[in-house]
Amino acid sequence: MRDRKKNTILFVGTFSHTPNVDAAIWLVKEIFPLVTKSYPGAVLKIAGKNPPAALRMAAQETPGVEVLGFVEDLAALLRSCRCFVAPLRFGGGVKVKILHAMAHGIPVVATRIGSEGIEGLSADAILVGDSAGGIARHIGTVLSDDARAERLGKGGWNAMKANYSWNGVRNALTEIYRETIAQVS
Repeated sequence: MRDRKKNTILFVGTFSHTPNVDAAIWLVKEIFPLVTKSYPGAVLKIAGKNPPAALRMAAQETPGVEVLGFVEDLAALLRSCRCFVAPLRFGGGVKVKILHAMAHGIPVVATRIGSEGIEGLSADAILVGDSAGGIARHIGTVLSDDARAERLGKGGWNAMKANYSWNGVRNALTEIYRETIAQVS
C-alpha cells in the first residue's frame, strides 16, 4: 500500500456500456461528495474510452474528479491508486474490472450487483454497499485504515487467484470432471 497515493480512488469503465455510465455519474454526483466531506483531499480518477458529456460535465462541477478517458497503461494506474470502486446499480455477469483490480492488489469497494457472480469473496476480499452513504463509508475505511486496506488488497488477490487464475480454474474443472465421472460410474 505504501506505493499507492493515499487518497486516490479509481473507477474504470467501458462507457459504451450503460451500467458503467450510470455508476460513474452516481459516483461523481452522490458518492464522491460524501467522501470529500471526511477526506477533503481525496481525488477520484475515472478511466475509460469515450466518457460521455454528462459525466464530463458532472466531473467539472465536482472538485477532485479527474476524467482521464482512455488510459494506455491501466496496470500502472491500478497500482498507484488506493481504492477501486465499482458502484454498479444494474447489469449482469462477472465484472472483469473487479477481477482485474484484485489481480493488482488494490482494495475494492462495490455494490452487490458489482460483485455478483464472483466466486470466493468475503469481507476480507471486498467491501460491499448498496447506498451512496454505505459506499462512501467503505471508501473512507480504505482511505483511513492502512491495515484494513492491506488485508482487503491481499484478500481480493487471494480470492481472484484461487478462483480465476489458470490453476484455480483448472482445479475447479478437475473437481467437476471427478464428480461427473463418479456419478456416471
